[in-house]
Amino acid sequence: MYLYYVLPSIARGDYQDLSLEELPEKLQGYYEQHWKQMKMDTPDKRTNAIILCVLVEVGKPISCESIARITGRDEYDVLELLNKWPEFLRKQNPKDYYSIYHQSFADFLRNQPSLKREKKNNNID
Repeated sequence: MYLYYVLPSIARGDYQDLSLEELPEKLQGYYEQHWKQMKMDTPDKRTNAIILCVLVEVGKPISCESIARITGRDEYDVLELLNKWPEFLRKQNPKDYYSIYHQSFADFLRNQPSLKREKKNNNID
């Protein structure tokens, strides 16, 4: 699973500023590094955290329109975030439903303090 995620990232140049020793060791490390690169713990990423909360809590494919309605966010903003996480989300056509790609990523998200806080503050269950 790790190679499935990391090799395409290397090919895209996501790790060009890192040495071989600095590559994430395990899948969990890959998730953490991506989380930091996306600056997900910063206040301006609050909407992103709320959207990810919805995906984790729903636990099944959901439309961009439904996510926007649940979160009270603009549908374009929701879609913009979803398009930034293609390696972590599964897009199902023809209706463009989204879900978390792998359970290990959903587990990682559940343990993020900023997502726990947003879940609580926005009554997402």
